[in-house]
Formats: sequence, structure tokens, C-alpha cells
Amino acid sequence: MAYAMSCRNFKTLFNKNGFTFLELIISFSILTLILIIVLGALRLSFRFWDRGEEVSFKAQEQRMVWSSLKHQLGSIYPYWVRMGTKKLLLFKGEKDQIEFVSLFSCYLQDKGGLRYCRYKIEEDEKGKGFSLKISETKVLNADLGELDIADERFRILVSGLPSFIFEYADQNKTDGPVQWFSTWKGKERERLPVKVRFAFKEKYHDMEELSFAFRSKGYGFSR
Repeated sequence: MAYAMSCRNFKTLFNKNGFTFLELIISFSILTLILIIVLGALRLSFRFWDRGEEVSFKAQEQRMVWSSLKHQLGSIYPYWVRMGTKKLLLFKGEKDQIEFVSLFSCYLQDKGGLRYCRYKIEEDEKGKGFSLKISETKVLNADLGELDIADERFRILVSGLPSFIFEYADQNKTDGPVQWFSTWKGKERERLPVKVRFAFKEKYHDMEELSFAFRSKGYGFSR
């Protein structure tokens, strides 16, 4: 009798504190679902983190590019080349290309000396934007008698840009109005523009243009 009572009490205790097989399955299923949600959230967080790092790196890279461009365009030198009996100002600007001589180098490691710089705009290979390409060499090594931009030794300076063009500013007087032109030929105007700008066809980082002023205006420069 006492043994039967003990067995009954044990069964009652087991039923109160134990779990059935179905309850265990449900508990493990809930834990598994929670782990899947947590791991998915972590993976998504890392993905957003990597994307943020990539965007930040590209923004910093482009800031460095625009800073270099500002220094190079700001340091343009009014360089005159001899063509037969004439001396012509080496500056040629089109909508999609520009060439000039500068005192500042964007990427050449050696210091000092004039740089013959050429830029051109081209559509990216995958059609996802436009690239700004640069070719730069020492003036002593460049064929300055040929004023046409050749497709050689160009490298990508920055890519993934919206459609844009070069434009050139003229100002006859210091306090006079500024006029913008799509082309500028130094050999005809015999002076440099006062500014060059990148005119974007759509907003780029909340900007519609990037404008770079010249330190040297090229007026009255000795030839």
C-alpha cells in the first residue's frame, strides 16, 4: 500500500515538473526561429555596415580627386608654344575634353616642373555612368606642337559620375558679368578662361556644378 502511494506521488511529481515530447519539439522550434531571426538581423547589419563603409570610402576618394583638380586647375600656367612663326597659347577646351599646362601634378611622384595635362569624359564600360580620365606628363616629354588630344596613356581619375560637360567662363572686366562657353581655344582667344566648371545634367551630391577658378588669368602674359 505504501509502495503504491509512493509510485502515485512520483508520477504526479513527474507530470507537474516534466515536459512532454511535443512540448520539447515546440520549445526547440521557437529557439531555432529566434536564432534564425537574430542571425539574419546580424547579417543584415554587417551588410549595411559594409555598404556604409563603401559609400564613405568613395565619398572620401572623390573629395581627394576634387581637391587635386582644384589645385591643378588653379595652378594652370599660360604656356606658349611656337607654331612656325607664331606663338600660340596652349589651352584647348571642348565639352568632353580639355588640355593645358599646370604647375601641379595630380599623380606624378617626382616634384617640380611643368605638367602637360589632358582630361576627357567617357561613358563607363558597363554604361552605369561616366568617367573622368587623365593623362599627365612632363612638358619636356610632351609633343606640345600637336594640340589634339590623343587616346593614349589615359587613366581613370573618378568613375560613376552622372552625365556632365566642361564649360569655360570669360569675364572682360573684374566687376563685369561672367559668360560661359562650351569651347575655348587658347590659340584664338590668346588668353585663359577665368574659370572651368563641371556642369552636371542632374544633381550630383546635391550639386549641379563644380567650379574651379584660375589663379593665372593669362592676360598680358609675355610671349
